[in-house]
Amino acid sequence: MVVMSRLVLCISLAAITLAVGVPSIARAQPQQPPRKFLGIPRDIDFIKNQGWAQVIVQGRDPDPLISETKNDRIQSSLLLALMLKREVVVDHVEDENRPKKLTSASLSVNTKQEQGQVLMLSFDEKDNYCRAVIFYDGKTNNVWTTSAQMQGVLETAVRESIPVQQFMFDGKTMEITRGKVNVELPRK
Repeated sequence: MVVMSRLVLCISLAAITLAVGVPSIARAQPQQPPRKFLGIPRDIDFIKNQGWAQVIVQGRDPDPLISETKNDRIQSSLLLALMLKREVVVDHVEDENRPKKLTSASLSVNTKQEQGQVLMLSFDEKDNYCRAVIFYDGKTNNVWTTSAQMQGVLETAVRESIPVQQFMFDGKTMEITRGKVNVELPRK
């Protein structure tokens, strides 16, 4: 009797699992490829209780992109663009739980091609890479880092319009291995 009731219980649980699981699997859709949006960030609102920031990017159309991100490094790039009032290209995906979730941000910089100048800066959460184009040794170099600290150095160079100094990267992988920024302070 005990064996029979356990068998019935197992069959019942399997039937419930299939009945509940199959429709939810049928509803699940493959994630859509990211969509691009070009505009200037005009509002970044961190909401602690939600654990994310709402980001409004104003494009050329009257309707802005109202999106969100939980990624500190995407938010950091967007704050830089907001401060400079510069256009960014953001990628976002539509998600049932999080509509218009930002997955990357890319900022081009209008500057002279001089030693150490950052010409482009982007961050993509799919691989956690901060990518940059830096003018160094008379040419543009497509380099990258996974370091939030190095990303901060690059963002400071862009924000202050100063070159990255003592810039080094691995010639094979193109990973940034060193970079610094500094400013001269007025003497009293």
